Amino acid sequence: MNFPESVTFKLIDKDGKVPVKNIAVLLILYAHKKNNYSIEAKISDNNGELIFTKQDCLKGIESSRKFYLMDYTSNLEECLPRVSIELISKETIEFVLKDRKENKDIYLGFWDCSEEYLNALNSTDNDKYIAKAYDFSEFDLWQNKILEIDLERKSKLVSGKLVSELPN
Repeated sequence: MNFPESVTFKLIDKDGKVPVKNIAVLLILYAHKKNNYSIEAKISDNNGELIFTKQDCLKGIESSRKFYLMDYTSNLEECLPRVSIELISKETIEFVLKDRKENKDIYLGFWDCSEEYLNALNSTDNDKYIAKAYDFSEFDLWQNKILEIDLERKSKLVSGKLVSELPN
């Protein structure tokens, strides 16, 4: 994988066609051998945008390889020429929050355990959208444009009828 210096993704509400702020997503790198890498979650800004950098990828790979010695072997160049942006479920966020708070001393230096980051993760609006992965090729990443992702709102029952929630 030849990851660009940075890639900007923009989260868009599929129905409302408006930017979606305050959504946490992971960047998934597909390893050539052993396990794939999940690069630290980022949260979309007021324009629905978030940026993953090559440095984010290198740091995430290094942290994973150092922390989980036997589980990871591929470096960035050995990763397959595709990535996914994964909208994290609220349940996964809750697990990460609990785990990082309980094991802060162990994770220090590998992953962000700061109160600021954990509070930001805790207050995301991920529970409003369907948790799923969106795939991109290496070619897509090098198009030198903002890559848009149409997020699907969760549906809910209103007066016994299934309806999609409207954008804020």
